[in-house]
Amino acid sequence: MSSSQRFRISLLLLGSSPALAIAQVPAPAFTDVTQQMGIDSLYAPSSFINSTYGGGGAVGDFDNDGVPEIFLMRGGFHGTPDRFYKMGPGSAYVDEAAAWGLDEVHNGRGCTVGDFNGDGYLDLFVTSMGPPPAAAMGKHKLFKNNGNGSFTDVAPSAGVDFSSSVVPDGWGAAFGDYDLDGDLDLFVTGHAHGNSGSRLFRNNGDETFTDVTQSSNIFNNSPSSIAGFAPRFMDTNGDRYPELLLAADFGTSRYFRNNANGTFTDITQPSGVGHAENGMGQTYGDWNNDGLVDWYNSSIYYPLANWTGSKLYLNLGAHSFQDVSAAAGVSNSGYAWAAISADFNHDGLEDIVETNGELTFNGGIFNNQQSFLYMNVAGQTAFNEMALPSGLVHTDQGRGMFNFDMEGDGDQDVLIISFNGLARLYRNDIAGAPGANWLRLFLDTSTNPLLAPNGYGTKVTLTIGQESQTRFMVGGDAYLSCSELSVHFGVGAQTLIDEVRVDWADGQSTLLLNVAPNQTQTLLAPAANILAPTIYCVGKTSSDGCLGSISSAGQPSLSSAQAFSIDASTVSRNKFGLLFYGYSEASIPFQGGVLCAQPALKRTSVQNSGGGSSGGCLGSFSFDFNGYLQAGMDPALLAGSEVYAQYWYRDPMDAFGSALTNAIKFGIAP
Repeated sequence: MSSSQRFRISLLLLGSSPALAIAQVPAPAFTDVTQQMGIDSLYAPSSFINSTYGGGGAVGDFDNDGVPEIFLMRGGFHGTPDRFYKMGPGSAYVDEAAAWGLDEVHNGRGCTVGDFNGDGYLDLFVTSMGPPPAAAMGKHKLFKNNGNGSFTDVAPSAGVDFSSSVVPDGWGAAFGDYDLDGDLDLFVTGHAHGNSGSRLFRNNGDETFTDVTQSSNIFNNSPSSIAGFAPRFMDTNGDRYPELLLAADFGTSRYFRNNANGTFTDITQPSGVGHAENGMGQTYGDWNNDGLVDWYNSSIYYPLANWTGSKLYLNLGAHSFQDVSAAAGVSNSGYAWAAISADFNHDGLEDIVETNGELTFNGGIFNNQQSFLYMNVAGQTAFNEMALPSGLVHTDQGRGMFNFDMEGDGDQDVLIISFNGLARLYRNDIAGAPGANWLRLFLDTSTNPLLAPNGYGTKVTLTIGQESQTRFMVGGDAYLSCSELSVHFGVGAQTLIDEVRVDWADGQSTLLLNVAPNQTQTLLAPAANILAPTIYCVGKTSSDGCLGSISSAGQPSLSSAQAFSIDASTVSRNKFGLLFYGYSEASIPFQGGVLCAQPALKRTSVQNSGGGSSGGCLGSFSFDFNGYLQAGMDPALLAGSEVYAQYWYRDPMDAFGSALTNAIKFGIAP
């Protein structure tokens, strides 16, 4: 089988299951538990450019204890620091921002979540205008999770503390692995100064980023300056390379196709998604359960100005979308800001929540406007608005918003952030109701260096009988905010799930059969599937089974444990790649072609050395294994042991998966 056809199969239960019992699913029900849960955050910024647009937050399990924490920005006005809520012993949230190093007073705007350095702990990127009352450039923050209950701002050293060198700018942000090299890249949107405030940063794999806005060609063929708010990386055509979808103001929302070679092309108009007059927030989902990811772009509905409201685009495949907003009943969305999507009543269909409100526009005509809860209608491309009867009563000036499972009970709760108002937490009370079964999945990619942390870019399909649901593990930005990094399904009254298929971003698949609902699982990704290594034995004789110096097709010759080099121009068509290297004892040899290194796999990003062939190909690079062994190994392992070392180069931009791999087996004399 090819790598894309290889499955990892897990049998959890036996039996079969009919189609979803949609009719037995109860109505949605929410309760405002803001005060009960100890949430007391009010967003109030100082006066700076477009300050009334702000108000973001995020959720994530930052200490890996299975219970999510909540980060909320407060804007810095009147000296108010941000909040970082951790669940306390009384089942209510306690602010621990000071203890975690997140209590800075600043003009915060938006944030997103991702493990940018692959150490197993979620990090936090925050767009900021610096300390109040003034606004300043170069004040964005990348809070590195230290894994000990604290964060350190490493934005300056990582090279992501700015998004404009002209004016203070930067709104929403999104992590995503656009080059499929296994680490999270970053896009930051600019609104105040158009394209010069929007930046694409490629992750170098060493806790630094490179600004590749220019070389990625992302804005070179875009017809106008973009007033961006909310970005998201999302694979829309199934080639695994994520597109960049950008909700933007003044009719400048954009759809950038990933060309799978490090560049993007603006195909907004031919794709049929450029209709929003005032795009602000966005969300995604498979609302018609056809296996293709659809896109929702929130926008203002104001017929007097010919503003036609929010847009729901159904994916037709091959970068083509159909605008069904009016027919679906979601276009009359008021002064729309953030939007999120989840199956809130567990009927197997994803629903949409959108928050609204603006005090000053046209004499306050959008003041005290409710947030909307659009419930998906079975068998139709249509939604029923049910916010007030469902208890989701919110009439403040909503801005950011996210969904998560606060209690681990299987349903999706909602938190809405407001401008000059308290954040509101709405508990979903569908959990435990008859006919409201569910499945919640987290994705662990720590076994595979080709996959981005937390399964960014993964597609998961659940099947019961003849019916399927598809969900996508995508982070990104609803509007200045980031939801829980999990995959959630509702399965109605069904008591058995026939199949769950996980399609990882490297082309491999995991298959789970006969799965019981009403559980949270963490799925482990399969090991990287690359070329099997060639073993070189050094330091032993042929009588020991070693062949000495070996040269084989596509591999360099090696005669000692000293430095070696490789010319990658024969396999690489692009400007950068990855070099993995490490060592292992004989008891833990190469696994699937990738060295299982002790104590940890080492990685470095290989940049163009200037000696490449025509077409921007990578030139020669070299690495001294001998020096690495001397510097990195435990001396106690050397005497009398066999030690493995390996390099592996792969060009992540090559759709054909070009790779070189090599390994050395050292015999260390006692």
